[in-house]
Formats: sequence, structure tokens, C-alpha cells
Amino acid sequence: MAGDLSSGSSADPLLLASSGQPAAAVPAARDQLVDVTVPGYNEEEVLEDSIRRLHCYLSANLPVPFVITVADNASTDRTFAIAERMRRELPGVRAVHLDRKGRGRPLRYVWGRSDADVVAYMDADLSTGLDARSSC
Repeated sequence: MAGDLSSGSSADPLLLASSGQPAAAVPAARDQLVDVTVPGYNEEEVLEDSIRRLHCYLSANLPVPFVITVADNASTDRTFAIAERMRRELPGVRAVHLDRKGRGRPLRYVWGRSDADVVAYMDADLSTGLDARSSC
């Protein structure tokens, strides 16, 4: 398994303001951190739109710091390349690639390395839906 849980910045990727922006300074104590993992296998058709919508939604509605971790589950399409682009373009987005498929593998991998207080996941197509009142 290979993975990179970095956010692509020199700031600690797990200390983020609720807007998804890197924290200005490392506080002695922080609000709870939420890590939303989005596992995906061959999700190139929906991934970019879903991650942008999820990022917008969390930025507008979550009152605590968050990270979004896209966990590519051995895709054979451009899923990981899109995840890497989202990591570069959106603060608080991380990307990890796993070499082998497995139903629970991406969640175990990411959550086992996260220091978030709360971990959650969303399907790459956001099939569980976001708040209907959101303008994202």
C-alpha cells in the first residue's frame, strides 16, 4: 500500500480552520477535527464535482475544522490524478492511493492514520446527499 496523507502545504494538514484554510498558528488546544473520507474506485466521472460540492458544504456549514481525504482504491482510471488536483486546489483536501482493492481497506487505512476526533465517510457520488438547503 502506498499513500500520502499530506495536504501539499507546509502547514500541518490536520490543523485547519473551519473554512478549510490552514490555521495561522498552532493553538495549544483546538476545536474538534472532522476527517471526511471519500473512498473511490474508478470515480473519475463524479469525483471533481463531488469533492468541490462537499468542500463548499463543509466550509459553509461545519462549525469545526475539517479535512476531506480522497482515498483512491486501486482505480484504473484517472481517479487518483483528479484527487491529487483537488488536493492542490482546495485547502484541507488530501489524497491517498491504495494499490489493492478492498471494501473496507480505504477507510481502515485513512482512519488508522488520522488524528481527527471524528471520522466519517461519504460515497464519491454523494449518494447519501448533502443538506438540501445548501447552495453548493
